Amino acid sequence: MDLGRYDLAARVGLMRVAHRQGWFFVVAGGSIRYGGASPFRPIPPRTSLVGHDGRWFYFVQEFVRGGKVAAQAVVRAGLRTDKAMVPSKTVLGAAGRRIGAPSSGLGLRLDRGEEARPPI
Repeated sequence: MDLGRYDLAARVGLMRVAHRQGWFFVVAGGSIRYGGASPFRPIPPRTSLVGHDGRWFYFVQEFVRGGKVAAQAVVRAGLRTDKAMVPSKTVLGAAGRRIGAPSSGLGLRLDRGEEARPPI
């Protein structure tokens, strides 16, 4: 799942900015539900940034096979320096992204433009 978030960060230009600023990615928590994932069968994740609260970003990551959600995770993550968290407004601004109000649905997805959906 980390790779899905890193891929999204790279696609929106955040990896380069984070490296330049000396920021690093942290995960504060998450919850995952399984609904029928088969072991040892690859299922590519779909990662959505669905909002932020001024400090943390909230992601939904889904693993879909045959139109059915096999697993879904909600993850709270952010960026920090060696001393403190970087506010989400600072992160988004540095990446050149429009800044929505905290808890707004930003609708960024990895799967080629689908809109963000609420968790199942």
